[in-house]
Order: sequence, then structure tokens, then C-alpha cells
Amino acid sequence: ETLYDSIPGPTRAAWHGRTAALKLARGEPPQVVGYHAARAGDHALACNSYLAAAERAAKSFSHGEAEEMLSHALVAAERLGDQSPKADLLVRRAAIRMLRGAHDLAEADLLAALALALDSGDATMEARAEEQRGWNAYFRRDLPTARDRVADATGIPGHGVGTDLLAARVHHALGHVLLAQESARSALAAARQGDDPADEARALSYLGSVEVHLDAYRQGIDHSARAAVLARRAA
Repeated sequence: ETLYDSIPGPTRAAWHGRTAALKLARGEPPQVVGYHAARAGDHALACNSYLAAAERAAKSFSHGEAEEMLSHALVAAERLGDQSPKADLLVRRAAIRMLRGAHDLAEADLLAALALALDSGDATMEARAEEQRGWNAYFRRDLPTARDRVADATGIPGHGVGTDLLAARVHHALGHVLLAQESARSALAAARQGDDPADEARALSYLGSVEVHLDAYRQGIDHSARAAVLARRAA
């Protein structure tokens, strides 16, 4: 460590840069690439690499590691001086923190993302942040707040399928099953306008669940079976 510290900064940065490039070319773990890229001052590569590492960790349910990688990506984005990826990274980290039960930290991330979206006039990100605030309230069983967040998100142009699905879940939890069915149908219609089979699978799955509760068993089973087919296709 003493020897390393004695090496001039530009030389160290050059070494780390070459190491990052070599490890990237070899397909080594993205967090390793991110580590060297950050120390080389290549903050764009560091940000992208740490994000890739976070996505890989999340897929294996390593939520603590995913949160750590997203935090590193946020540091890199801050040093890059580019505000555009920060809101996305904050929303992603909030989603991981929700899964870990850290709802207060998730809310702080989402409020920061919302502020960035409002500053930049990004309505899509604004709706996304508001939607995730709704999910955060829903998962902590604060249904009145979740209902308010749904109202906020659906009033923003560009809100996504997830907002309608959240509305369906909140209505269902509050005992308004017909409203839940209506919102699930809206989610399905929106999903079919897009090109992501995972969105359609989510909408069909929840619509099927609501229909079973309404004693529409055949429809519910058919929609659930279709959701399973689409989910396998999207995997």
C-alpha cells in the first residue's frame, strides 16, 4: 500500500485505465471493471459497469450487493457531472431498498429522484418516481398514502403499466374489487400497446387473480395461464 501511494497519480490512473479496458475485453465481472474505471477517472465506464453489476446481483436476489453497486454507480454519476442517470439510479436503488424493508431510505431516494425529474421537466421520470413512492407505501401497508400516490402518478402524462397495476393492488387491498378489475384491465391495455411481454404477463397475472376473487374462474384461469406463457418468453 505504501508503494502504491508513492506512485504518481497520473501513472496510477493510467494503470487502472489499462486494467479496466483489459478486464472489460475479457468479460470479467463488471464490478471489477467499475473499480478500476473509477480509479482511472473514467466515470462513465464506472457508472455503467456498477449498474451492470447491480442488475446481476439483483437477479440473484443479492439485494445488499445490488444496493452497494448502485451506490457506487451514483458516486460515479456525480463525479461525471451528468445529472441524467442519477434519477434512474436513485429509483433503482429505492426499489432494492424496498425489498430489504428499508422504506425510509427508499423514500429519501425517491424524493431525490422526483426533485431531479421536476428540475429537468422529465414527466416520465416524475411519474415513475411517484409510482414507486406508491409501491413503497403499499409494501409498508400504508394504503391511504399508496392511494394518494396512485392519484398523483396517474395524473402525470407518461405514467406506465406499473401505475395501473399499483392502482389495482391498492383497490383490491381496500376491498374495492371491481375497481381493481378495472385498473388491471387498464394495465393490460397499456401493456399490449408496448413491446414488453413481461408487462403483459404482470397485467394478465393480476387480472386473473382479481377475476378469481370475483368468481370468474374460467377467465381467471385462462388469463393466469397466458401470463405464465408470456413470463417464460420474457425470462
